[in-house]
Amino acid sequence: ISKGSTFNIRGDKHIMNNNIKAPIATQKIQENLIKLTTTDFINNIEFFNSINSTSQYLIEKKKQQLQQMQVAIAERQTHGNGTHGKRWSSPPNTGIWLSFTWSLPINTQWSLASIAIGYATLQTLQQFCDSDQLKLKWPNDIVYNKQKLAGILIDSHTDDKYAHLVIGIGINIYPYKHNIDSQHAALAELSDQNLCRNKIIAQILFNCYNAIIQLQLDQTATIISNWQAHDALQDCCVTLKTGQKITSGKYLGINNNGEMRILINNILTEIRQASIISY
Repeated sequence: ISKGSTFNIRGDKHIMNNNIKAPIATQKIQENLIKLTTTDFINNIEFFNSINSTSQYLIEKKKQQLQQMQVAIAERQTHGNGTHGKRWSSPPNTGIWLSFTWSLPINTQWSLASIAIGYATLQTLQQFCDSDQLKLKWPNDIVYNKQKLAGILIDSHTDDKYAHLVIGIGINIYPYKHNIDSQHAALAELSDQNLCRNKIIAQILFNCYNAIIQLQLDQTATIISNWQAHDALQDCCVTLKTGQKITSGKYLGINNNGEMRILINNILTEIRQASIISY
């Protein structure tokens, strides 16, 4: 693992000023956070030029900051993880690859963390582009015209008092050739702003903190309502894979636990984990 700062590079001009890819800098992130809030909710921000996985780093660190974020950000991940064991492509100078820790009391609705953080991420991206077509695809993707723009992955373990979460967020900021899946979008394709990753990261952390407070205050109705207002699968027939089984049915939204509700052969089924093949 190597720590340090990166250098400015100039890429192909895509839209207006989005061709300048400024380096990620923890000091700049903290300066932007000060503009957003006086609340000291972050314990530490670590930046890596290259790392296997920001989430794996925090999992192995095993340092629980119960009411403060421990944040890890990378310019490049060599083994970024997606859902269901898929790889997440995260080359340098193209996106935001970050993870942070938080611990929620075991008696809160912490199973909704993916839903709450998903909306907080979408809310952030909306602040940096003019598109009203960003949607939330269950359980943890932000999409534009069915193309993946961002994803969330949460690792958790519990003890008698807390659910300890490591929350990973990956966002495509600049277009690049994916070697995993071509169905991707990038924020720079949707924005005419001069995008600054340090500013976006600060806004993500702030919005995610507010989402966590909602979870702690048990504001389930608000969390579910926010999700439903941007649900990409609304009124869709979906085909999904659970284990080795492939099934299709009519999507009926999510329940108060964040589980998918789907009508299969006129039988209402609630599913906690599945991979959506098509919709």
